[in-house]
Amino acid sequence: MRADILLFGKGVVGSAFRAIAGDRIVRVFDTKTAPITDAELDAFARSSACPIVVDATAADGFERVYARALARRIHVVTANKKPLVAPWHVRQELFALADANGVTIGREATVGAGLPILSTLGDLLATGDRVRRIEAVLSGTLSFLCDELDRRKPLHAAVATAKALGYTEPDPREDLSGKDVARKAVILARELGYPAELADVALSPFEPHDEYGTHERLVYVARIAPRRGRPHISAQLEVRSRDDVVASVKGPVALVAFTTDRYREEPLVVRGPGAGGAVTASAVLGDVLRAEARATGTPRAGIQAACAARFASVVSSASRSESIPAGF
Repeated sequence: MRADILLFGKGVVGSAFRAIAGDRIVRVFDTKTAPITDAELDAFARSSACPIVVDATAADGFERVYARALARRIHVVTANKKPLVAPWHVRQELFALADANGVTIGREATVGAGLPILSTLGDLLATGDRVRRIEAVLSGTLSFLCDELDRRKPLHAAVATAKALGYTEPDPREDLSGKDVARKAVILARELGYPAELADVALSPFEPHDEYGTHERLVYVARIAPRRGRPHISAQLEVRSRDDVVASVKGPVALVAFTTDRYREEPLVVRGPGAGGAVTASAVLGDVLRAEARATGTPRAGIQAACAARFASVVSSASRSESIPAGF
């Protein structure tokens, strides 16, 4: 017994997800058309043993769709950061609704594309570790731009290239303003249990300059420093030594360094491609498989084996077209 999926979004991530999800997808919605109705959600919930709404958009207001789906015992899997940074009370109501109805909100793809960042953080917290600091390059897009600027490529040309490769948000200004990084930082802070809001982020836009030495490079860094009440959260462009682990990223790469009680001397680092449709879609599919395993009682290994060949062939093709390093 497999999941049935209502997919929202036909862009870079949505298209990549359609290629690997196959016939699990029963209908695709374009956010430019009329929104899904309650009657359509009711019919979908009744027709499937494992109904899942997948949000592959970057649209505003989807928290309302999530609430309507969760109330009908429909799982939600999202790559859309905006609903997860809605006001804290809205976020809490969504998760309470999911718990009350025995369904999940899969969100791995909202931070770091396909990287296991949220799951790693969840495992640290679940096993009793305490996070002291998070320092991160949360935008594969801005990392790519820093790399291009390091090669003395003009910013406008670097942005055009990043957009053509599918690295940017649908509107690249979301990346350049730093808002996309701020959203990811807030999501991380909320996973720590803090009622963080976007307004809490000390945010500086991506405004590059050439005032750095040969052994230095630009890097856009997010920091989360837990403390009583609200954590200190910042996102800004910095000049770092090329030997610095945070400045070592190349191309569309994301990196998160967790300094914790256990990883105090040397932080736990999660690093890899942080932008691109194929890798983001892989995280979405991973959350779908987890929801499917939970709903149907099917061992996850069996579900993974069923789609492994299709997934590998699609990702191989997408990796070549998006210039994502092999073996991600």
